[in-house]
Amino acid sequence: MFTFAPLWIGYAVLLVLIAKYSRSRDALLPGKVGVAVQALAYVATYISAVALVGFGGLCYIFGMQMLLIAAGNVWLGTWFVYRYLAWPTRLWQRKLNSKTPAEFLSKAFETPKLQVFLGFISTVLLIIYGSAVFK
Repeated sequence: MFTFAPLWIGYAVLLVLIAKYSRSRDALLPGKVGVAVQALAYVATYISAVALVGFGGLCYIFGMQMLLIAAGNVWLGTWFVYRYLAWPTRLWQRKLNSKTPAEFLSKAFETPKLQVFLGFISTVLLIIYGSAVFK
């Protein structure tokens, strides 16, 4: 298990170096990516996290009938997230002129150091999530 630790540490260092030495417009494309592409990326992330990773294990344990629950969760969950979370968040993001979730929260709470903290937490959690998916 720990044989992959240097690989993940190297990956994290590489991500930090890319973020440090690249321009912000290389990573963020505000105004250049359409709403449809952003929506598809959001849905793909949601379905990946909830339906594919979580329900795959439940189908293994409880049987294929869990696929019906997964399908309902994908369709109803996606609609609910867009209706009550994503769209109001997007409006506030425009109002605060922020480009990333960390920047959005730091501007909303008027705490500049929160952006750095959330970026660090997101990096750590994405590495853990990636190791769980590719295990």
